[in-house]
Amino acid sequence: MYPTVVLRNAQAASKAPSPHAMIYRRFAKPVGKMLTLCVGSYYSLCYAWEWLEKRERALESQKQQRRRSSELPGPV
Repeated sequence: MYPTVVLRNAQAASKAPSPHAMIYRRFAKPVGKMLTLCVGSYYSLCYAWEWLEKRERALESQKQQRRRSSELPGPV
């Protein structure tokens, strides 16, 4: 190790951390986890909704095609 790194570590150990820094140290991890869960849930629900909408549109178009084919007159 370099002597400056050891000196910085020794100085940092003797100082008490500021209250401002302690807020971030204490709450950064839980807030980060919740933010990740919220964003992940949001995008997964949006993806699921789009998937369901796509299936519904496909089923609707199939029903319309069946109706149209049943409305056509048979061979004369």
